[in-house]
Amino acid sequence: MNKLEINSAIFENIKHIDKYGKEYWKARELQEVLGYEKWDNFF
Repeated sequence: MNKLEINSAIFENIKHIDKYGKEYWKARELQEVLGYEKWDNFF
């Protein structure tokens, strides 16, 4: 598995799907994946 596949898998693991089939991600979950330690620092 290459780096792109690993990164894609990380985002797939935290992906949510609403009742209409639309994909979305929660900011607090993205915060961790992107390396932010505190919610206050997440832009």
